[in-house]
Amino acid sequence: SLWARPGGKGGPRAVDSRIAPPAREDGLDIAFDRIARTPTPIAAHRLLRWAALEGAQGPVVDALFDRYFRRGEDISDRELLVAIARDAGMDGAVTERLLAGEADLQEVRDEDAAAREAGLSGVPSFIINGRHLIPG
Repeated sequence: SLWARPGGKGGPRAVDSRIAPPAREDGLDIAFDRIARTPTPIAAHRLLRWAALEGAQGPVVDALFDRYFRRGEDISDRELLVAIARDAGMDGAVTERLLAGEADLQEVRDEDAAAREAGLSGVPSFIINGRHLIPG
């Protein structure tokens, strides 16, 4: 998934050690030491898809990044995702039912595969005019 943490030979911790100092200098509060494992983010991607339909994508994205990069929480945890949805003004019960099933599961997997084919390897990344990829 595009939320997978990069690393190459040194693994994610090697990347973290290069990113953390300039992030702190720019005022970004990223706590890589709190991240115990890289979660499977497919459920988070599904939540983002539904949040977009409800006009809540911004708050959900912010919460996902906060919960993962600042707090080190598991963004694949269903209860956490439902809490994020509720905090963003979405219906928690509906979100819970959707996450328990396979709603939009294949669509999100297909989108992930298409993004990888286009060259995206992490988040955030930006595509401008459908042609120019800028990893961020």
